[in-house]
Amino acid sequence: MKIKFNTLFILSILIPLNLGYAKSEKILIINDAEINNYINFLSKPLLISSGLSEEFVEVNIIFDDRINAFVANGQRIFIHSGLITNSDEPEEIVGVIAHEIGHIVSGHLTRTREVISSASTAGILAALFGVISVGVYHNSIEQVEGDLTAAAIFSSVNSLSMNSILKYSRTQELNADMYAINLLEENKTSGRGLLKILYKLSKKDKINANQMHYLSTHPLNSERISIASNKVKVSKYYSKKSNQQSLKSLNRIKAKINGFTKPNESLKKYNKDKSITGRIAKANSLHKLGKNKESIEIFKTLTKEQPLNPYFYESLGKTYLDDRQINKSINSYEQAIKISNNNPLILIGYSQALISKNNPDSDIKAIKFLEIVTKKIKKNYSAWRLLEILYGRAEKYGKSFLAGAEKNLILGNKNNAFKKASEALKLLKVNSPDFFRAKDIMFITRKK
Repeated sequence: MKIKFNTLFILSILIPLNLGYAKSEKILIINDAEINNYINFLSKPLLISSGLSEEFVEVNIIFDDRINAFVANGQRIFIHSGLITNSDEPEEIVGVIAHEIGHIVSGHLTRTREVISSASTAGILAALFGVISVGVYHNSIEQVEGDLTAAAIFSSVNSLSMNSILKYSRTQELNADMYAINLLEENKTSGRGLLKILYKLSKKDKINANQMHYLSTHPLNSERISIASNKVKVSKYYSKKSNQQSLKSLNRIKAKINGFTKPNESLKKYNKDKSITGRIAKANSLHKLGKNKESIEIFKTLTKEQPLNPYFYESLGKTYLDDRQINKSINSYEQAIKISNNNPLILIGYSQALISKNNPDSDIKAIKFLEIVTKKIKKNYSAWRLLEILYGRAEKYGKSFLAGAEKNLILGNKNNAFKKASEALKLLKVNSPDFFRAKDIMFITRKK
């Protein structure tokens, strides 16, 4: 899902981005069809009600245990996995998203507009965290070699601390809370979740002040909680129960994330759990630990019990692929694609399975599906990286250079994008759509 905002700025949600903890760590971006679709499902009605077009927003999920979310450059939403795994009900995530929308529509922190108006996603992460961005794709990790010089994005404001740049006033926080509560009311959704998150953050700050520094940018005091509480509790939707299907989806996503990120802990916790959620956690844990055959058996059982769940087939396909059972992987992915109606993130996994066959016919098929992906999600690094390789194999060198230019454009590597587009222009058919796209990339990446 993509949403376009007119303003260009960074908004941190409830906890500030602490540069100190991250400079020696890698930032992980989770690209998972099930997780992304669920977050988009929760976000969509709020965005529509706020008058924000859902067509142009780029949603990214960062692997980080802490409760956090922020909006960068006005069109990129970053949600920490900790927000998901620490939520007991969907309304908590919805409340956080509504709070962020409150900051967006109110134009808070507009002073950063000039600073990051042209930053790429990788550039924003490099600037905020001072590290290279790394992508997590269907339980595997691939390095995205971001432009480290993007950290200089904030050089024009280096006289200010990051906290100063991101800092909200208590009035702004209260305004965002009120907007969120009204937005939730309009969507007939309980504000109970927003209160629960505020209480959780308040308790965690007292327990671990060194880790939870949200007070430095998002003032959270008893008055703010009291005002929000009084307004939320008079709503006729306050006691409204969570949608059971949404709650079930949330628990499954939490199991998937915890299985991948904390495999040993999850195996111990869900050792005797025969529920679907428990088996999801175990299957992902086993896969993460390299015990693919055991993981495959669990996923096979899950597909038999729920033959219309595309994500079980997708996970089975990925595990088969990692176990080098390529034909079985392809078959599983084909089931997932059919059920999901060509979900673009699932198509990428399918294309990787096809490429693993290492023959021209499979490469041609993979190219076809990756071209579908890039039409649906224009800024997908993995899809352009694979197309760059496949076009090269097929001796379509103009298209290969162009795909490389697109890949570098996503990373914010403008020099490389310009060079690749220049090479593409020499080889592409004059006045073709690809030819004009190469010229466009050269225009937007040219040195001023």
